[in-house]
Order: sequence, then C-alpha cells, then structure tokens
Amino acid sequence: MVAFYASALDGVAANPALPTPLLLRLIAFDGGGHGPPFQALHRPGLPEPAVAAVLTHPVLDTRVQFATSGQAEPEQRARLADDLSPKVRAAVAYGPEWTHDPRTKVRPTPNGRGTG
Repeated sequence: MVAFYASALDGVAANPALPTPLLLRLIAFDGGGHGPPFQALHRPGLPEPAVAAVLTHPVLDTRVQFATSGQAEPEQRARLADDLSPKVRAAVAYGPEWTHDPRTKVRPTPNGRGTG
C-alpha cells in the first residue's frame, strides 16, 4: 500500500506551485522507512526550510538521495559533507547521478567538497 501512496505523493511533490508548508509535510513523510517521495528531494529551487528538513532527516536514504540530486544547489549538497554517516559523505563525494536534462552540466560543490 505504501507504494501506491508514494507514487501519488510523488506526483504532488513534482508540482512547482506546491506551497512550502505542504512540501515540508511531504519531506517529513517516512514512506514506511523509505523516506519522502523522490520528487520532493529532486526538485529545483528547494526553499531553505525544506533543505534544512532534508539535511536532518532521520531516514539515511533521504540524505543520500539529496546528496546525489542534480537539481539541488551545490552549496546545499555540500552541507552534507560533514554528515555523521559515511554513506552520505560518500554520496556527496560521488555527486549527482542524473539531471532532468542529460545535457545539463552539474556545478561542483564549493571548496572541493565532493566532486559534484
């Protein structure tokens, strides 16, 4: 049943007009231990309250997903370079796995924090 809700919530999270309070509720969703919907973590222009919620999210995979997001700003991803989890730090170093447009070049993280 979680898979159905996750796909429905993914569609809601992809809406660029989604108000920040609703986006924060989606980010807080644990998805049965799998974390928030994918689109909530991989959307351009996340507001600072949403970034702060992702950076402190208790589900490890949430922080890993954000660290590899091609839509997140490099400065936002770099804030995970000091995460307690080696998996998150490795994800920051590895950098984004994909972007919405394969022709898009992802900017590296500042100060050499991760390869970007």
